Amino acid sequence: MLKSLTKHRRLIVDFWITELKRRYAGTLLGPLWAILPPTMTIVAFWFVFGIGLRAQGAGNIPFFYYFTIGILPWFLFFDTFSTSVNTVVDNRHLITKMVFPSEALPFINFLVASVPHLVLLVGMCVALFFANYLAIDKVFWVVYFYVCTAYIALATSWLAASVSVFSRDAAPAATLVVSLIFWVTPIMWRIEALPSEWRWAFEWNPITYLADGYRFALINAPQPSLESHARFWIIALFFWVIGSQVFMRLKHHFADML
Repeated sequence: MLKSLTKHRRLIVDFWITELKRRYAGTLLGPLWAILPPTMTIVAFWFVFGIGLRAQGAGNIPFFYYFTIGILPWFLFFDTFSTSVNTVVDNRHLITKMVFPSEALPFINFLVASVPHLVLLVGMCVALFFANYLAIDKVFWVVYFYVCTAYIALATSWLAASVSVFSRDAAPAATLVVSLIFWVTPIMWRIEALPSEWRWAFEWNPITYLADGYRFALINAPQPSLESHARFWIIALFFWVIGSQVFMRLKHHFADML
């Protein structure tokens, strides 16, 4: 799969730029629409949980920073997955009328989702720096956790995208399941609030690892343990193997089904 993406890198870049232009062409605010929805979501959740319910961050970190940093990898993962689950069906003209590397479509969606992600990430780093909360000596770790986000997002997207070609129920079902994962991920709440006998189940959630990793990299939250690293990569490698194998085996039948 990686060999195919590397081979078609120029085509991927061209389609990435084209997709960015297509999404915001003809709109009054243009590229600002890339960051407005996640920004408004952050403000809404912060107002409800931070102001209304008086949720607390970790240590001396205000809830706004704690929550916003945790939700950044979720935005990247969910934007990639939600746009990729129907990406083969939505781009049937590429699949049926030309020889196109369909496995590149989820990766293109990831690159598109990375634009608002990186803008928000840079903005958060600037805000943390001036608020004297930025962990300057650990901020380079965010590159690793960004790659981890890409890995799990692509793995699950390939699986969902391939199955949705053969079953139209797969796309809404997969999106619903992934949406529910948000609420069982300690983004707006702390995992320490759970009874100890329940924590293990939530610790196997790969998004928990990503949220904790971003917090470690940016605000010096506790470093993910070796067990956390192991749990994430077990899940990520499982979905990568299953997702890539299923996609590559089924892609030869996409044109017939579409």
